[in-house]
Amino acid sequence: MKKSITVTIVSLMLLSVSGCTDTAETALNNDQMQIRSEAEETTEGSTEGSSEETAEESTEKENKKDSDKEDKKDKEDKEDKEKKTASDVKYDLGKYKDKGISVKYPIISEETIEDEKIRNRTNTLIEDDATVFIDKFGLNSEDNTDTDIVPISICESDNILSVVYEGDCYIGDSKEPKKIRFASNIDMNRGTRCSLADLYETEKIAEILADTDDFEVLCDDEKIAKEMKRYIQSYSANRLDDFLYAADFYTENKKTIYPDTFSSYAKDGYIDITFIFDDPELKLGDYGVFRIKISDIETDTKNKK
Repeated sequence: MKKSITVTIVSLMLLSVSGCTDTAETALNNDQMQIRSEAEETTEGSTEGSSEETAEESTEKENKKDSDKEDKKDKEDKEDKEKKTASDVKYDLGKYKDKGISVKYPIISEETIEDEKIRNRTNTLIEDDATVFIDKFGLNSEDNTDTDIVPISICESDNILSVVYEGDCYIGDSKEPKKIRFASNIDMNRGTRCSLADLYETEKIAEILADTDDFEVLCDDEKIAKEMKRYIQSYSANRLDDFLYAADFYTENKKTIYPDTFSSYAKDGYIDITFIFDDPELKLGDYGVFRIKISDIETDTKNKK
């Protein structure tokens, strides 16, 4: 059973890839020019042996040209596949609505996950994760109205799908809405949940947050951003590692548990960490978002599922 803590980790996105085929095209053009030159020399020659040798060379060059074309096509096909894997997540929007609660979530299409069983498992987990907060915050009463949660980011990296949600909800008799932010991470190869600890050595992330300046606080207010950083670095690396290791949804006794920590990818090779601030005396808002480069922790990347 995971430890209960008061910190949340969230966000996401995708890693883009690109390629270049100029080198293959230049090689192909050079070969064609050489073949034409050798063909002209063959015409000027007078011996049968010389003509036969040139014909063999021409055949070799033609074969190489065909091989270059195939290599170029294979490279382009690979690049197209990588681009689709990196950036194309096809989905529709589903909607849960009950009383005053409204939640939107993605429904992944067959174009993104061809295997029907895996696609169905993935979509079931996405819908489940998107609505667990209702029980977590006791929003089953008709008195809790005007709660609206939407996905603010949908992406994938290395076949891990991350969906980040944000919204407002009223809890109990509160006159001010609570800002909610959480994430769902699904392994699209298996249709199973995936946690931060499944992918990375969380100790490294904890060390970066606790002991370095190698991260960014995502806050428009510079003064509040400095206070958020000071607050996070008041924790030891070991304590922050506890928060990070316990990240993400999990199942216990066939019930999905809403954790105190979430994790997900951010675009352009980053991970965003969102800590939930439960102490109103801090006056830092409901959460703070911290951005870290994956390249700073990738040497500790575990074998991915």
